[in-house]
Amino acid sequence: MGLLNKCFFSDPEELSSLPEDDSKVMFIFDGLDECHFPLSFKKGDRITDVHKKTTVSKIVTNLIKRHLVPSALIWITSRPAAASLIPREYIDEVTEVRGFNDEQKEQYFIKNSSPEVAGNIIRHIRNSRSLYTMCHIPVFCWISLTVLQPLLARESNDKTPTTLTEMYTNFLLCQNQQMERKYNPELKSKVKSFDQIVLKLGKLAFQQLEKGNLIFYKEDLEKCGLDVSEGSVLSGLCTQIFQMESSLSERKVYSFIHLSVQEFLAAIYVFFKYKCYGRNAFLQFERGKFTLKRSKASLFDLHKAGIDKALQSKNGHLDLFLRFLLGLSLESSQSDLKELLPQLELKPENLKGTADYIKKTIEKENSVEMIINLLYCLVEMKDDFAEDIRKNLSSGNLSAQRLSSAQRSALEFIRLMSEAQRSPVSTRRPSVDHGGDRMTAGLRNYAFDLTLDPNTTYIRLCLYEDNRKVKHVKKCQSYPDHPDRFEHYEQVLCVESLTGRCYWEAEWSGWVIIAVTYKGISRKTGSDCQLGFNDKSWSLWCTDNGFTVWHNNVRTDLPAPSLRSDRVGVYVDVSAGSLSFYSVSDTHTLTHLHTFNTTFTEPLYAGFRVYYASSVSLCQITTPTSQP
Repeated sequence: MGLLNKCFFSDPEELSSLPEDDSKVMFIFDGLDECHFPLSFKKGDRITDVHKKTTVSKIVTNLIKRHLVPSALIWITSRPAAASLIPREYIDEVTEVRGFNDEQKEQYFIKNSSPEVAGNIIRHIRNSRSLYTMCHIPVFCWISLTVLQPLLARESNDKTPTTLTEMYTNFLLCQNQQMERKYNPELKSKVKSFDQIVLKLGKLAFQQLEKGNLIFYKEDLEKCGLDVSEGSVLSGLCTQIFQMESSLSERKVYSFIHLSVQEFLAAIYVFFKYKCYGRNAFLQFERGKFTLKRSKASLFDLHKAGIDKALQSKNGHLDLFLRFLLGLSLESSQSDLKELLPQLELKPENLKGTADYIKKTIEKENSVEMIINLLYCLVEMKDDFAEDIRKNLSSGNLSAQRLSSAQRSALEFIRLMSEAQRSPVSTRRPSVDHGGDRMTAGLRNYAFDLTLDPNTTYIRLCLYEDNRKVKHVKKCQSYPDHPDRFEHYEQVLCVESLTGRCYWEAEWSGWVIIAVTYKGISRKTGSDCQLGFNDKSWSLWCTDNGFTVWHNNVRTDLPAPSLRSDRVGVYVDVSAGSLSFYSVSDTHTLTHLHTFNTTFTEPLYAGFRVYYASSVSLCQITTPTSQP
């Protein structure tokens, strides 16, 4: 009670207790991903008395566990990666909030510009995959309109931005021009110059991004040389990219209008420090303090440090920052940036080492989401890695069977990005704070409904839930004789044939095999019957000890995903000859496990082998829809 009264109430309005009748109390925790204290759900931390003094961490966890104020409603907002901090058993309902769908994107531009200009903007954005993907974020649509409306009102413009970095750089240029028009010469001398404000805001953005902070206080600004009492911080430029609000405690809080703006300004600051002073800000930032390094950093060192740091991030909060940092390194980007920062030294840089490092990193990376972001980084650098692979495959210079894991990821990236221009686009974590096509939603567009076939079911397998769940039981089931029934192995196939592109998910317990097979697989005895032990089937073995894939009696052990999950996603593209398995987390984040590349010559069917005391359930997948 003391915490509630301190934050929300004051004498004489203090609450003595919470309602205990039919009244409801709702606690809203906005931004779990910004929580800086640990959340422990261990059994020994039970608290039931609202008057007992304890830590904020224990108050939050006991509210979630319903030990404290059990009748209360709890509403938590979070990016998906942080949502996994809360065990699934304490969550009753999950709502995924998304931004604009395709129609809403176009309607935004049509409503806010002339039909001709709107058409030009829509065509331009559709031709730039990364821009089109980001337009699911309403703020990015506004930024794009601000930049593109004057440029595309003319018939042609060679400087029309095609990457995120170019778009945000042009947005700052627009703000600079607006600031120039706003102040007369006498007032300009009293207001800090544009480049000074940008660099100080960039320093604030970077330092707070390192700490994972999206909300700042007056003292944070002052440490970066920003004096809010001057008025320059919240005038002109800053009203468009920086905002102030009063909290419930009447303390003023500050934030950027969108996380992507904070990430862009942070990237400008880091890049500027390197170009003008040869400093690697990643090495200098240590325990909240900056220490100067005598040795001058190379651009590759800076990029490598940024890539490595982004890889270490569990919630992807440095993804866009990394893309901006790499994009700013292009010579064309530096020319634009010099208009904002006249003291910037222009010097051509060789980015081949960085591109090669990204490609090698992709080879070793298991996270699908991180691979996609690294491929987006190559897009910002205007590297043609992914497109070159597609062209080589089309021309016959490269065989699909010989693709490396990085090359397969690049191909999947091209496919998803192509779909992004035709299908509703949604997010990676379901975060409208981060751009990028999300593998989760991209594959869900191909959700395929499956049912288990009783005519193929082994006699010790029992079907439940309208033939969507199978369990291995002791008692033999009274199935009628059928030529399609498996007689020796505890296996079952699905009724539906897999055609075109299909995606489905299954939850498993115990020890199971999830597979795709030709219908002609043998049903009697021998290895010809076992899923994965012949050239007619491809299988993923799922156990508590990890995952293994089998095909044609060849076994491949897979590295364990970072987060254990009892849910597997399967994606098959029949015409492309691609079969992929994914581990699906509680927050529907996909981690790539393995991809088979082959040529399918017969109709495909999903199949399962279910060992004793084990079970498999086919999951209901909702095709992604967007909400404004």
